[in-house]
Amino acid sequence: VRVLVVRVLVVVLPGGAGCGVAHPPTLPSLRPSFDYRWDMDGAGPLLAADPVGDGAHASGMPSEAQVRAAVTGFSMLAEPTRLRLLWLVSAEELDVSTLAARIASSVPVVSAHLAKLRLAGLVETRKAGRHVLYRARDTHVRKLIAEALFHADHQVDGLPDHE
Repeated sequence: VRVLVVRVLVVVLPGGAGCGVAHPPTLPSLRPSFDYRWDMDGAGPLLAADPVGDGAHASGMPSEAQVRAAVTGFSMLAEPTRLRLLWLVSAEELDVSTLAARIASSVPVVSAHLAKLRLAGLVETRKAGRHVLYRARDTHVRKLIAEALFHADHQVDGLPDHE
């Protein structure tokens, strides 16, 4: 099978996707890229990899493992406090006390939410002295959060969709 691979670098400009709408501030570290793969023999677009090795990508469909991981991640975003926490840790590393203060919640509540986000693979930690700092795991998570909130901005303000 002949496969064409194109590396796409997405540059996110201040103001969102360049639609002229004032979106929430763009995260400075948001520089996602992805590979777009196309089967040159006629099967069409392919996903970037087949990490399980079960051949699911040959049909252009994600593997079961990928679907389960995505569903777990999306279920974590279905809770407003966790979404707010992910927005904050997408921009900078923060400890539990700072996060609790910024979202006006208690430290135990924030800690419980961060534990779930960590188990789901959406955040990671780093020790800095006596503090544990939290951050979004990678650019995929940062892009997902930013795009979800940009999309919500269009829905809330009744703005037209764009490509």
